[in-house]
Amino acid sequence: LMHFVVQFKRFLKNNPSFDVVIVNKMFEFMVNKFEGVKEMACNTFLEICRQIKEVLIGIKDEKAGNQLIIYGLITRIPSIIPELDPIQKVQVYEGFAVIISACADAAKKRELMFLLMSHLEPIWANIMRQFDDVYFVASEETILNVNFFMRINERVCASIGEGYADYFDHALSNIDAIYKRYHWLVTQELERSGVTALRSTNVKRCRAVKSDILNLLTTFVSVTKNTQLFVSKYSQLLLMALENYTNELPEVREAEILLFLAKSIDVLKKDILGVVYELLPHILNAVLPMITQDFSSYPEHRTAFFALVQAMVKECFEVFFKIPAELFK
Repeated sequence: LMHFVVQFKRFLKNNPSFDVVIVNKMFEFMVNKFEGVKEMACNTFLEICRQIKEVLIGIKDEKAGNQLIIYGLITRIPSIIPELDPIQKVQVYEGFAVIISACADAAKKRELMFLLMSHLEPIWANIMRQFDDVYFVASEETILNVNFFMRINERVCASIGEGYADYFDHALSNIDAIYKRYHWLVTQELERSGVTALRSTNVKRCRAVKSDILNLLTTFVSVTKNTQLFVSKYSQLLLMALENYTNELPEVREAEILLFLAKSIDVLKKDILGVVYELLPHILNAVLPMITQDFSSYPEHRTAFFALVQAMVKECFEVFFKIPAELFK
């Protein structure tokens, strides 16, 4: 059934009442105990949302006074996701975000976005209340919750687009402090145990949080339309990430920072040149020794570095003539 229904996009577009039945059936399958059913239900739900988001956002619920049915569907999330794996939970949130992205009314879109994220608010608020407690922040449960929250935000940001900035300002205005805290935890473990600490589960989880924050920021800049406003409000996040990159040991540098800068140059173009001019020599001094000692070390950094070079060639070629001659060579 699940495989079959997604093959007929035209039928789904023309039969809204059937679509509601199918979406509700996907929710039933998401709590099914049979192996593989939950995974397929989440995949099918996301695929249906992508195919007919314009239809789903417009369906009204006659039993609820002709209110958009999306409101009622969102309220069912807490009863659906407890049995799902983290990746499947992210798919559910992404599916709803895809539907919300089709809403033409900006105010209603914002309302729906905040309603969607409201189920996570108590957990996130609790984390923020105790964020000064190092033991709490370093606990496995907290790290997994922060990681989960960042991944959901990244998918919601990618789906909603520029309107996501309202929620970012509401919930993640201190994202730089979160990044620095987990950077500090990794540094502490390195000072205590040396590079062998990189193999510990907790350090890997802390680094995963850093990577997920950078992925969110990269997606955030990629959906922006008002580049000058973005630079004035959020460029300090890029500066923070780049400064961390240049001051870290090579073993714990996150290649996603270079991808964040590359995407920023692609999207913000001339508006971000000041940051590029200021920090590019330091970035090159950090990354070039890592990738010139042989042809195999730090493969992620190699890929990210050449993505950065490509972005600079495309959008700000003149920057190459303003870096020190030895670095240019």
